[in-house]
Amino acid sequence: MAIQYIIVDREPSNANIYFGKSGKRAHKIFWKENINIRQFQNNIVYEDYNNDGIKDLLIFEDTGARGGNSFYNLYLVNPKNYTLTKVKDFNSIVNPSYNKKYQVILSYGLTGTNYYQLYRLNKKHIPYKIGEHFNETDDLDLDKKIASILKKTIIQSHGSKR
Repeated sequence: MAIQYIIVDREPSNANIYFGKSGKRAHKIFWKENINIRQFQNNIVYEDYNNDGIKDLLIFEDTGARGGNSFYNLYLVNPKNYTLTKVKDFNSIVNPSYNKKYQVILSYGLTGTNYYQLYRLNKKHIPYKIGEHFNETDDLDLDKKIASILKKTIIQSHGSKR
C-alpha cells in the first residue's frame, strides 16, 4: 500500500491511495482511490473491523469539534482477492473503535454532552446503528450498557419477525 499526498499551500488536502504489489521488474496496481486527507503523520491504523482476523485499513480524514472528534475512512482488506472494500459512510462515525467482545463499532462523540453510539456493518459493508445513542455519565458501565443494548435489539428483532 502507498499513499501519495497532494499538497496545496503546504497543507495536505487530498491523497491517492494505491494497493498493489511490487516486483523486481514491474509493479502491479490492484486498486487506487483519491480521498480527502488532512494530515501527513499518524494517519493510518490497522485494526480488524469486521472480525475476520485480518487487520483492516483505517485512514484519518479530518476532525470536528475543535479537534476532539476524529473521522476516518475504513477499507476492509481481502488479501485473497487483492482487494480493499471502502465502507460507505464510515467517515460519518465519530471517533470509531472496534469492540471485539461484542463485535460492534463504538462511536464516541464529544459534544456539549459526550455520547456513544453502536454500529455494525451489514452484508454490503454499510454501517447501521444499533439502538439509540446514550450519554456518558460518571456511573456508566460501558460493558453492561453495550450488552443491554444488544440484548434489547435481539429481543426486538425476534418480536418483529413474528
